[in-house]
Amino acid sequence: MDLQTFYKDQYDKSLASKSEINSSLSTHIGISTTLVAALFYATTNFDFNDNLILSVFFIDFHLSS
Repeated sequence: MDLQTFYKDQYDKSLASKSEINSSLSTHIGISTTLVAALFYATTNFDFNDNLILSVFFIDFHLSS
């Protein structure tokens, strides 16, 4: 077996794994950021006199962030 071919195959496999990990992480980070931004927007524009349960949840979320 040619060592150059072996090492090139190993390099290609690790490069593919690196790309897969980076793309999967960016997807999760993007979704998490969108959810937090939407929840923050909802807490800042919510009428707290309408619903007691949602009011408690939003106040708790707003104070913890």
